[in-house]
Amino acid sequence: MIASLPVAAQTQQPIRVHCGGSVYTDSKGQVWQADYGYSGGATYSFATHIKGTPDPALFASERYNSGTSPLVYSFSVANGSYHVNLLFAENYSSLETVGARVFNVKIQGNPGFQNLDIFAAAGARTALLKGADVTVSNVILNIEFDNLVSNAKVDGIEILPASSGPLLTLNFKYPDGTPVVGTLAYTISSSPLNFQGSVPLANGQAECLLFANPARWESVRNTR
Repeated sequence: MIASLPVAAQTQQPIRVHCGGSVYTDSKGQVWQADYGYSGGATYSFATHIKGTPDPALFASERYNSGTSPLVYSFSVANGSYHVNLLFAENYSSLETVGARVFNVKIQGNPGFQNLDIFAAAGARTALLKGADVTVSNVILNIEFDNLVSNAKVDGIEILPASSGPLLTLNFKYPDGTPVVGTLAYTISSSPLNFQGSVPLANGQAECLLFANPARWESVRNTR
């Protein structure tokens, strides 16, 4: 089926935040604002080169969950559908082993990325992009980072209004015809990016908007 987004969502400007860092203009001329929208956490910067991206400086600073309070980013946006990109790189030398840093990410209170291990996904000092689709109905978009092993962290947040286009609706039913309950976990693999996420099922249904990935991320890879 084909659906159009609410007009308000279509007019929402993209949000780009350089977590733990200052204003940054990337290789495509897009401006990332200095760190804002957060509650809790602490910041750290690294003097190291990040592989797998045309914008290594964007991944060299972070805001991490210091453990004293939840780390939550909140942004005021128009209601509608959005694509959220989260930027990560494992830059801390003592955590450059599998299982040394593991954390959960919630988006709008729902599981976004569970048991995320940056080093296991990308290796040391290498850019990692995780993307998820979300619908906002209360004019606030919340992203929460929760510690499991060591400190949850994030290097950058990008929120893009999903362009109007094909809306894919998936229906899941048990053999007796009743809707499946729970959460749909998905993995999309393509060159050069891999995307993972999860969507809570509503009456057995999950929806996603299909749109092209920003060309800017052509060099960001989820490889070891």
